[in-house]
Amino acid sequence: MKKIILSLGVMALFSITANSQSLVNAGFETWKTDTNEFGMPVEEPEGWYTGNLGISSPDAVTKSTDAHGGSSSARLIPVTFFGSQMPGLLFYEAANTQKLKYLNGYVKTNATIKDTFLISIEYYNSTTQETEDVIQLTSTARSAWTPFNIPISLSSGFSPDSMYITIVVMGSSGVYGMLDDLSFSDTPIGSVFGTPVTNSIAQRTKLGSLNDKLTPNPVNNIANLSFTLVKPSPVQISISDITGKEIKKLSFSETLNGLQNIEITTDEFVSGMYFYTIQTAQGSVSKRFSVLK
Repeated sequence: MKKIILSLGVMALFSITANSQSLVNAGFETWKTDTNEFGMPVEEPEGWYTGNLGISSPDAVTKSTDAHGGSSSARLIPVTFFGSQMPGLLFYEAANTQKLKYLNGYVKTNATIKDTFLISIEYYNSTTQETEDVIQLTSTARSAWTPFNIPISLSSGFSPDSMYITIVVMGSSGVYGMLDDLSFSDTPIGSVFGTPVTNSIAQRTKLGSLNDKLTPNPVNNIANLSFTLVKPSPVQISISDITGKEIKKLSFSETLNGLQNIEITTDEFVSGMYFYTIQTAQGSVSKRFSVLK
């Protein structure tokens, strides 16, 4: 009888594991101090990237002892450098082949319709260079820890091999967003996090034969976008922010062919996550990049 019970327990555990996708440090309990590219010490949650510059107090993403579970959570706020606002940015990336239906978690925020508090989940297939995204923006203040879910609906024929989470908080002075105990599941908790963002990058056709690359990434002021056209084609390059709003467009009157090197200036961009889209006669390709100032 004990062997049967043990076997059933192992089967149940396997079933739970097979239908859940684990996030590293999903409760933001473990934090580490590291040195960024400017040589400044920054504190970040283990397994996550914040984009903290280490030259403000507090940083845009900090460890908070106000937690839903455990002893800490992640708190995001915008900070100002030399008159420009830098949003609170939290990133996560991992290999992933699962297509679960919800991202669940707990949230506290004072964000309103005048602010930006969004969560983006991007799935990517490195072989086909296809991307599908889910982006939601909340404008509902939650003064107490509140359970939420983000529905995820991926195409039946789409098979991701990696996944990225981007969380952004920016807006009015004093705005904050806090997250704790994130998890993927086929069962939702609480209410929907916010409103889906339209004009998602996921709706655009993909072309995987341009060998495109943007360097440096992250960008400070100037980047080089290189790509190769196998056939002569008119080209249009557009850059959108994470909500899908077009920020910049480059059009070329002449037909291009072969290797191209295009200079992209980001002087007017705030720090954050962006997408570039190269539109050709054969289709288009879209990829993300970040700006850090």
